[in-house]
Amino acid sequence: MKELEVCPSVSCTTFISTPAAGISEAAAVVEIVEADGWRDPPWRASLGAESRHRKYRQVVDRWHVDFADLTGGHGLLGQVEGRVSTVVAAWLTAQPTTWRGAITHMAIDMCAIFRSAIRAALPHARIVVDHFHLVQLVKARLAELRRRLTWKMRGRRGRKGDPEYDHRRLLRAAAEELTDQRRTVLERDLTRIGTYGRHILAGWHAKEKLRDLLALARTHPARSQISHRLHAFYAWCADHAYLPELVTLAATVEAWQSEIEAFLSHRDHQRQEGGDQPSHQARSPRRVRLSQPCQPTPLVTLRNHARQQKPSHPCSISKTSNVWPSTD
Repeated sequence: MKELEVCPSVSCTTFISTPAAGISEAAAVVEIVEADGWRDPPWRASLGAESRHRKYRQVVDRWHVDFADLTGGHGLLGQVEGRVSTVVAAWLTAQPTTWRGAITHMAIDMCAIFRSAIRAALPHARIVVDHFHLVQLVKARLAELRRRLTWKMRGRRGRKGDPEYDHRRLLRAAAEELTDQRRTVLERDLTRIGTYGRHILAGWHAKEKLRDLLALARTHPARSQISHRLHAFYAWCADHAYLPELVTLAATVEAWQSEIEAFLSHRDHQRQEGGDQPSHQARSPRRVRLSQPCQPTPLVTLRNHARQQKPSHPCSISKTSNVWPSTD
């Protein structure tokens, strides 16, 4: 629904009003189900503006939870309004017993509400957390570290001309995607800043050590491999315990360690997430999304594609081509 830009209140009302919205006894077996919660903007969840005071009354909950099939290709299975454990557990328990018994794994983000609801409704199912949410979390912690140290060092927000601000895209990039020259420039410029720059660089190394752990997905790792890389990540965060962002990150990973290990060791879920890819491509985070209608390629994508395939001389470009980047 996020890709289709459909209002959750509209989609939820459609599911409720449809007679066959529930899962029937003859429904196909679903082994892996994803529960994903997302929030709608306030203006979509509010209706009934008063003409005098221009105030809006909230008629639906801003949070909605989607249930999707990750292996069978059945797409969206259901949607509920609200993001509380009782609502999620009620939807799961309302489904047929045979359908619930066939579920072996539940894929969620790092939300304690989902975990408690699944443990109550599906005690036999194993909970997994994929690397999409972990990579998103570690990048957010690294950005928080950079902003905090920039404000502490300069007394203002980062802006153009500050090395840590100019290299913010390199800090978010994966290590294997950086050339040797770019990595050298990143480490050199951050080291020249001083102590705060080395702290930011330590946060970047923590991100890469966590990504080293997630790189074991789809490789059928042994338990010893997972433990070794987990220890390397925890040891790095412990050595830099003076950085609260790394402490918070390590505590979150520790709280969800069993769910992360379940994702790394489960083969079917990894195959659906990214397919059989070589090990050097396994670190790119991918997330299964619902199918969406074909849309025209954005002009920005076309321009970037044309820029990457830039010919040796501008005269070789066709006059009818409309994808060549502007020279403004």
